[in-house]
Amino acid sequence: MKALLAVAGAVLLTAPIAKAEMMEHVDSVEGFVGLGFGNANKDVGDFTSTGVGWTGRLGVDAYRYFGAELNYTGISNGVNALPNPNGGLLSGTNMTQTLLTADAKFGYPIQVMERTLKPYALVGLGYGHFGFDKSLQIVGLESDSAVAIPIGVGASYKLTDIFAVDGRFTYDILPGSRTTLAPSGDSWNFGVNVGAKFGG
Repeated sequence: MKALLAVAGAVLLTAPIAKAEMMEHVDSVEGFVGLGFGNANKDVGDFTSTGVGWTGRLGVDAYRYFGAELNYTGISNGVNALPNPNGGLLSGTNMTQTLLTADAKFGYPIQVMERTLKPYALVGLGYGHFGFDKSLQIVGLESDSAVAIPIGVGASYKLTDIFAVDGRFTYDILPGSRTTLAPSGDSWNFGVNVGAKFGG
């Protein structure tokens, strides 16, 4: 019982300190651009191959552990050869993904070799779009837009007082029905980004 009271007392005493540290203002802004790869999954992913992705984002860390960002991701995916109702095969076709989201980030800065490594998680809300070549509409792969709910993890590392490198994996939940041929489909991507952080 005494041990339990001691632990409870320690938690109560350190709680104000932890809260103050969490809410510490850092006034940091950042911008990143990068390249990577990604694809759709579920039904849409059955018809597409992993392709090149590109990203750009602007963010702010108003507090030590919390931040927000605007993120853009584009991905170009090849579509597998499909039977053409008019004869032959549809090949060399393409799908382009567009994702624009506003994300909340939760990270924990760690000092590594006198620089800051910051693992983080994110969740957000925004817009997602699958854009298929017009030639694919005849087989039931139509372009489609949906609400996008990104969930991701990553880590950034400051190489200098300003410049940083960042790696991130994101899974975008896209609710609703996609196309006639492929009713379901979410999106995923991994990218390596370079950018700058000012402040914090």
